Amino acid sequence: MKTIFIFTASWGNGHNTAAEGLKDREEEKGNRVKIFDMAAVSWGAKIFSKSWKFVSERPFLWKWIYRLGNNKTPNFLLRWLLRKSFLGFLKQTFSHHLPDAIFVTNSLFSEVIDEALTKKVPKTVFLTDYYEPHFFWTWGKSVRIVCLDHHAKEYLQKHIPKRNYHVSPFPLPRRIEKVGAYSPAETRVLREKWGVAPEVPVFTFFFHHFLFGNEIEIFWKHWETHRNKAEYLVLTGKNEKFFKNKMAPFPEIHILPWVDDMSEMYAITDFAVGKAGGALIGECQALKIPLEIYAALPGHEEANQIYWQSSSSLISSRLN
Repeated sequence: MKTIFIFTASWGNGHNTAAEGLKDREEEKGNRVKIFDMAAVSWGAKIFSKSWKFVSERPFLWKWIYRLGNNKTPNFLLRWLLRKSFLGFLKQTFSHHLPDAIFVTNSLFSEVIDEALTKKVPKTVFLTDYYEPHFFWTWGKSVRIVCLDHHAKEYLQKHIPKRNYHVSPFPLPRRIEKVGAYSPAETRVLREKWGVAPEVPVFTFFFHHFLFGNEIEIFWKHWETHRNKAEYLVLTGKNEKFFKNKMAPFPEIHILPWVDDMSEMYAITDFAVGKAGGALIGECQALKIPLEIYAALPGHEEANQIYWQSSSSLISSRLN
């Protein structure tokens, strides 16, 4: 039995989704797994989290942050901020117990983890971007770097050679993977739980992270097309107040501020609308749910969007 530490950060849904999926797989092998959410471990993490929230409400700022951080080696300021924010916590963690292996699903911590270790521990970085990953996924000394797509592997090999790259599907949690096996009876129970009418298509809008300014327009476009012939789930997360002020109180519109188990949403979803995040694409791909990407952050998500739209089989609607 091995002990595995997984370092993630709840600044992005993909990081935590991948961490949970990796935990499921390793525990099935009989290994002990502990997940560390680095977005909630120190004063520095709180500053990062507040900054992330500020940017998430203004996604146009992301392109400047992306240009600053997307370098083959971290700049001095970012390296200093990461060390100040997380080195103390990591040293304390490793002083109590060294794991047999380390998995990283948010690579910003990769270099700091290397510095905090008292002896060599095998470390694997798991990318959560499909087509054109951040360069900062390669920061630090890693035993291997796992890509989601062959194009991503070739892209990194071209720009940063002499690294140990592998390709593997998105490590989805078992509860998400099992959604496709739900029986009609189980699906009916979930529809009743969420107040969704039976036997009508369900559109699920993932508006719970960045807001790009066109969400209301996108929603009403679909509503105008289908009106009361469908049900609409709007996942708002921390943006609940914004959407409640913008949405008409029609019975077919369900505004959900937070959902603990996303597998329940996927079980009753016929068509998804969201931004080009790696986890959302990975989940819809695995469950064969048609996905319309309405926006993408500059850089990696724009490439994710190209990846998704390059195959018509991935976006063909089961509603047609």
